[in-house]
Amino acid sequence: MKPLASSLPLLLAFSLTSCGSSSAGDAATGKGPGNESKSTTQSPAAQTLPLAANATQWIEHVRKLVDEAEARGAATIPGVADDVLLVKELHSLTTGPFWGEGAQTASRAPKPERRDPLAPIVAYHRALQAAGIAWVFVPVPAKVAVDPSLVPGAPALDGRVDLQDVAFYEQLRQQGVPVLDVLPALRALVARGERAHCRTDSHWTPRACEVVADLVAAQLRGEAWYTGVTPADFATTQKQLTVTGDMAAMRSEPTAPEQLPAKLVEGAKDDPSSPVLLFGDSHCLVFHSGGDMLAERAGLADHLTRALGLQVDVLGVRGSGATPSRVDAFRGKRFEGKRAAVWCLTAREFTEGQGWAEVPIAR
Repeated sequence: MKPLASSLPLLLAFSLTSCGSSSAGDAATGKGPGNESKSTTQSPAAQTLPLAANATQWIEHVRKLVDEAEARGAATIPGVADDVLLVKELHSLTTGPFWGEGAQTASRAPKPERRDPLAPIVAYHRALQAAGIAWVFVPVPAKVAVDPSLVPGAPALDGRVDLQDVAFYEQLRQQGVPVLDVLPALRALVARGERAHCRTDSHWTPRACEVVADLVAAQLRGEAWYTGVTPADFATTQKQLTVTGDMAAMRSEPTAPEQLPAKLVEGAKDDPSSPVLLFGDSHCLVFHSGGDMLAERAGLADHLTRALGLQVDVLGVRGSGATPSRVDAFRGKRFEGKRAAVWCLTAREFTEGQGWAEVPIAR
């Protein structure tokens, strides 16, 4: 495994003042459409969640667990409180900088020319900007980045451990990319005794989908396109879900189902004619598409419909949301008629996926 870059200790002093979304505070105070700031560089929630002073110690501990797991070919390891932890997600938190020169050693993408995510994301931002499409980039943080206490034997800490993600988001913001850092809001959810990620599944929970949808909607409602929208009301129904997630099948030990509270959005459905496109990996599909995605009408797309007051168009892929989802959007001409877009994918994709290619949004 590659050691952390020598610059890592410097990141401990990195301020999160400019690393969150302006919508976090607005969503918490319940501001309505049109009242949100358009800025994507300030977040009251992020300002209160600095990097952990002992993050390097925590990361070194996680690296040892990953080395041991990979040596025996394990895809998961047991976490605290019967949680199942995905090894490649743990690995993603132990690399050095994964952009620029660091990409070649940090990324596990098979093609060297596709290891650096920075230029492809910035190019995509510029293409959407040129097309007049307001958009939000939503990386989903790792389960143990949101709740570091789930790592067995790890040192206690209060701040953030996703050091490279934080630094990368700042690199993107310097290029104008509207990054929505949802980790502070998800950490707050956990602090209230709720789950942000499933115990046995590699995805977030319905409650996390609800919280993030409110943050995304708050940001999009502040854009000019939304002034012409007459939002509809979408009622919700409370339900207790019983699920056995995708990581249960990766274990040799029996895994009990888990219970998850969810709000089902009545009347929510995919609408190809919507002015809003939600695209990315299976985080766009879980609790939305049913079947192996566990439930319907309780996912990010459904709660985005509720929060925006309009149906959304959904393009999620089972697998990598980095390049394949953008290729599908291009081939399907999915940006035609769109006024806003949300690109949502797991943050582990920065280092653990198949790589990042530059993809146009239209011919």
